[in-house]
This record gives sequence, structure tokens and C-alpha cells, in this order.
Amino acid sequence: MGPARPSAPAAPRAPRHSARLPTPKGCGRPPRLSALPEGASSSSSSSGGGSGSSSSGGGSSGGAGGSTNRRRAAALLAAAVAAPWLLPPLHHAAHAAPRGGADPALIKAFTDAMAAQGNPEAMERAWSRAIELAPDNAAAWSNRGTARLQAGRWADAYSDLSKSLELEAARCGGARMADGASALVLNQLGNAEGALGRWGDAMAHFREAAEDPELESIAGANYALAAFETGQQELAVKEARLLLRRDPSFLDMRAALAAFLWADGAPAAAEGEWEALQSAGGGLGAALYGRDKAVARVRGRWPPRATAALAAFLAVSERGGAEGYDGRVREYVFDRAAASK
Repeated sequence: MGPARPSAPAAPRAPRHSARLPTPKGCGRPPRLSALPEGASSSSSSSGGGSGSSSSGGGSSGGAGGSTNRRRAAALLAAAVAAPWLLPPLHHAAHAAPRGGADPALIKAFTDAMAAQGNPEAMERAWSRAIELAPDNAAAWSNRGTARLQAGRWADAYSDLSKSLELEAARCGGARMADGASALVLNQLGNAEGALGRWGDAMAHFREAAEDPELESIAGANYALAAFETGQQELAVKEARLLLRRDPSFLDMRAALAAFLWADGAPAAAEGEWEALQSAGGGLGAALYGRDKAVARVRGRWPPRATAALAAFLAVSERGGAEGYDGRVREYVFDRAAASK
């Protein structure tokens, strides 16, 4: 966890939602259809942007389109906290009603949830209503889980996201494929697990989510941040450099690498990454990650240890503070001399 012009980014937008047809044989990628259950207007389903085009959404590892998506994603990576997207509704919603049209109440629940973005209480009510109407709808569970993640309800989010994956596995005959919506859910599940202190599980799910090319950069970045959070600084540096070799314009990861290197006792390398960040995108890097705004930009998206390391780097200090998932501010000490040995 950029825009075409070096200007302040727009507010994060959710990608367009897509329903999926059931696949009687196997569980591959079915064709994508309209945004909501059959009979709903697509104009009410999203605030705009294609799948993966949100400023904090996923990208692709190959091709011009994938590179563009990653650049859009770079500035506001959804790291170890909730991403401001909603997950694509799966085929369950489109086929939840009898033949002849979707259940109007289910359509209303989905459209209410789309309209309620930014209002956690309203989103909670709408997705809970969708679950009540279609309890086998994996998308409704994952979307409510994401809303709960955004509200800091880590355990509740974990429960909903796990249920979504359970339903998808049942649909796929017990298999779980890290593609499409499932990969997004795996990434969000990792976010919830990290917030609950279950970093080993989180890293496993980030790694699994990264198997999807469209989420490779975001989930890979979360993996690197989780590695740093757990004291695996060499692994964090390695993963960050790998991501940047694939996409040098991944601004959020460039900032993270500077923080990792500072904490790892490599100040010259950290300064080099910072200089590269400031000159990236014809000034976009400096506009988004200037010294006076970089910590605020990553706060609440990165895990606390990485946030504290960036604060320490910018203060040219061995100490940095950050708020944890429990709401308490903790000071971290980075013994750079010991780390460099």
C-alpha cells in the first residue's frame, strides 16, 4: 500500500463493482457483468473509476494498463489498515432472487451501502441488511468486513472476512483461489490479522493475495510492511526493493524503503531513496511526500513501527513515535549502529 498531474490527489474512490456469473464446472474467472444485482442501475453503484483504479486500490504486474494502475495506487497504498474500497459483489447477488428480477430489497441494500461510503454506521446497517437477505452472498460479508475494518473493529472485521472466504471456498468446491475478489478479501483479512497482532497469519495471507497479478503490488507492499513490523528488517528491505524494481514509480514503497533503511543502519541509502522519492513523477513525489506531510500521509495506513521509523528518519533521530492499533502512542527506538553490524 500516481495521478497524471503533480497535484494533490483526489479523495480515494471505490472501484466499480462487478457481479460474477456462477461457474458450474470449476471455479475460474467468470465474465464480469453489471455493477449490482440484476435490475439495479449501475449509475448508483459507484463513485467512478474502473476496477483497480482507485488511488488506493490494486495494480497489475504487467502491461501498460497494469503499470498505470500501480502508479495510480502508489500515492495512497492501502497498507496494513483498511483500504477505502469496497469489494466487487460476487455472483450470489445477481442470482439471489427468483427468475424475473432481483429482490428489490437486496438491490436497495446494495445501493444504500454504495451511497453510504464514508458513513460507517450506515454502511454497517446496509451490509447487515444484505447479509440478512442473502446470507450466502460472499460479497456482502466481505464488504461489511471492510467497513468494520475501516471503523477499527478488528475482531468483527476478521470474522466477516473469514466468513466471506468460507463461502467462496464452498462455491469453489473447497478450493480457494487467490484471484479477483478472493485476493482482495485475503488482503483485507491480513489487515485485520495484523491489527489483532497475528502478524504471521497476516503475512501468509498477504503472500497468498499477491499471487493475483492485479493485487501483487499492494499485497506485496503489505507483506514488506508486516515483515518490518515483526523486526524482519532485511526481509522488508528485500521485498521493498523487489517491488520497486518492478515499478520504480511506487511512491509509497519508496517512502517505506527509506524508513526501513534508516532503521537498518543505512542512512546514506535511506537518503538516496528519499531523494529519488522527492524527484519522482516530475515533482509528484515531493508534493505527496514532502518532509512536512509524509508521516501524516502514511499514518493509519502503515503499521506503527514503519510509521515511527519514517518519523525518526525525518527527524534524523533514533527515536520515533506512532499510534498503535489500540489507540496508544508508543515510542520506538531504532539502534541503527547495532543494526548495521
